[in-house]
Amino acid sequence: MENPRKIPRFLRNEFKSYYSSFERNIIDFEPCSVYDSAYSYRLIPGLAFTFGNIEYKNNYVVNSESLRDEEEAMSGPQIVCLGNSYTLGIGAEQNATFPELIASKTGKTVLNTANSSYGTVRELKRLVNADTSYLEYVVIQYSKYDVYENSAFVNNRQYLRIASDSGYRNAVRQYKWRKEYFPGKYAVTIGYDYLKGIARKIKRPKYFLSGDTDSSANYFLKVIDRYNLGPNLKIIVTEINDYNDMDSGFLQAVDSLLQIPEFARLKGRVRTVSVSDLLIRDDYFVIDSHLRPSGHAKVADRISYVIRQDTSAVQQQPM
Repeated sequence: MENPRKIPRFLRNEFKSYYSSFERNIIDFEPCSVYDSAYSYRLIPGLAFTFGNIEYKNNYVVNSESLRDEEEAMSGPQIVCLGNSYTLGIGAEQNATFPELIASKTGKTVLNTANSSYGTVRELKRLVNADTSYLEYVVIQYSKYDVYENSAFVNNRQYLRIASDSGYRNAVRQYKWRKEYFPGKYAVTIGYDYLKGIARKIKRPKYFLSGDTDSSANYFLKVIDRYNLGPNLKIIVTEINDYNDMDSGFLQAVDSLLQIPEFARLKGRVRTVSVSDLLIRDDYFVIDSHLRPSGHAKVADRISYVIRQDTSAVQQQPM
């Protein structure tokens, strides 16, 4: 576990599964986070701390709004980046996250409102509580598991149930318990997962909503439509998942749904930007699913290019 690059390739999926379930530090449940009745948890305002895992360790500085960004970025940002742990920058220093790099590449003020494990609903709730007086672009980083939060919101009359304080404390206790070591834990757990993987290849695969790109896109656009972000605001949507899940078809499904009458008012305002062709396996950690700094740089390059091209086109329009 301490030398992930030495793990045999045929066992990497099992090691990743073990690491994700029993070994990985999760920022949501660490002492740097506290319960929040609106979002389930938030980073402690004004805190500076170090967070890491086997393959990385990084410094975090949290502003007064519990965001991993500078205090100045909250005053009239021109771009706001929404997302989960990929946008938050787990595995990267603060100045190497793709929102920070977009700021330097476009010359615009960028606010990073991302939080680990948040889905689109809580991400947009973060946005509407921010200063949007000068906002031009919203960059939304989607992940395949966002669909569970989005579907819960849409199917419950646009209400998202947030866990109670006691529920959050219980989740923290379970998290700590799963990380406890006992003799033989590695061999038993990884070996069992390996055998389960063989059995899964024989059995008929189960249906998972996270793998249904049409439903995922539908719920996503319904959430965007519900928040009614304003007619002049441009929304850039990209998708970042684990390397094996990058080419999911979600963005193509979004583009298709934008052509139907139900989402007509979003057409022309929502633009999908794929980065799946840019990211290679070496842009990810070996057993951790997050991006290395090289991955953040590639994502920032692609999104910054789109924004610069769009800005240039607007400036060239006749008065």
